[in-house]
Amino acid sequence: MAPPDVQEYVEFLRSQGLIFLSDGKFADIAIADQLTGLTGPCEWLEFNLFVFGASGSKIAVCALLGSDPREFFTPEDWEFEHSLSKTYGYVLCERMDESLRFLRRENGLDVYWDLSKGREVYIGRTTD
Repeated sequence: MAPPDVQEYVEFLRSQGLIFLSDGKFADIAIADQLTGLTGPCEWLEFNLFVFGASGSKIAVCALLGSDPREFFTPEDWEFEHSLSKTYGYVLCERMDESLRFLRRENGLDVYWDLSKGREVYIGRTTD
């Protein structure tokens, strides 16, 4: 998600009665970045990179503190080869104009052309 969408979604969750921060720590809601982990202190959640499959590939997993991070769930048709864990991309907001060209909005996604990789990339949006 793009940072403005994260903020909008957190605001939606807060409007439903969840608490985002308490004493500078995540309360009911936590934010994690797939590459760098939790974006703030959290006493109930941990971020791990889990070695997946025979290839030794890694996937990011958030788990309740003290639980087994190797026990994780994916959608029924999920495959590592087509996952963000294998093909993720990251573009700084201030560099989007240099790296991506907007193509269209489609089913809640912004579709861009990645100039460096020569392929379409997608950003999930919170609003249509």
